[in-house]
Amino acid sequence: MPRRRLLALAVSAMCVAVPISEASAKRSFGSRALERPMRGADVRIPEPVVENAWRALVAGNFSIAVGDRGLALVSTTMAGFGYGAHILQLDLARETITLRPEPLGWTTKDTHLKASGDRSKIAVVREGSEGEVHMYTTSTDTFTARRVIGDDLSVVAMDGAGSKVLVGPGGYVIGDDLRTLATIPGEGKGVAVSADGTTGYRVQDSTVEVLDLDRAAVVRSIPLPERVGDASGVALSTDGTTLVVVTRNGLSIVPAGNTTLQSP
Repeated sequence: MPRRRLLALAVSAMCVAVPISEASAKRSFGSRALERPMRGADVRIPEPVVENAWRALVAGNFSIAVGDRGLALVSTTMAGFGYGAHILQLDLARETITLRPEPLGWTTKDTHLKASGDRSKIAVVREGSEGEVHMYTTSTDTFTARRVIGDDLSVVAMDGAGSKVLVGPGGYVIGDDLRTLATIPGEGKGVAVSADGTTGYRVQDSTVEVLDLDRAAVVRSIPLPERVGDASGVALSTDGTTLVVVTRNGLSIVPAGNTTLQSP
């Protein structure tokens, strides 16, 4: 049986391996067609071609956070899984978009962004098993801290000054330098933090847990009028009096102070 060779054909930004015989290759491409593959070949693809191929996988924008200097960060998402999405920077005054090469150039399919209340900082949480968190500081336009927590993170909230961050679904309380300040047992479907950084909120299926972030404890619970189900998401009003929770049929609006004592 004649030896087989694989010729890679680039078709619509995808690589398709087509097996053909050595004799067929010589008839089609000439006797010297296989000399270079036999010796080994160094194929250089221009960077714009590679970038265009990856852009074909981008399915849309995933998360956005607006800073206080007229700049916003946007994370894209992509088809499939793993790394292949980007973090983009928007200049809202100039209406320009640039690709941020940091924290690591590429980012995961689902990357969550959350700005502090004063918009001086933006927390960046890469969803995935590593639990990677980055902190972006608007005054210097740089990512100033990085932390690998080692857990599968999917939610993030910050206080008013950006000095305290709550990430989950587990209850990790970290500072703006991403040092661990406390760990609160349990998990949730969404989180929020009060402006002063003392109180956190963690959504369960039929309640919202009220967290004492300084004591790392669940102290109260707020009943919801309907179940959350597979939905996730919660927002706290700027005055700290009202919670808006995404539920399976829409939104539930409840007073943040409408609490019951947590059962021991």
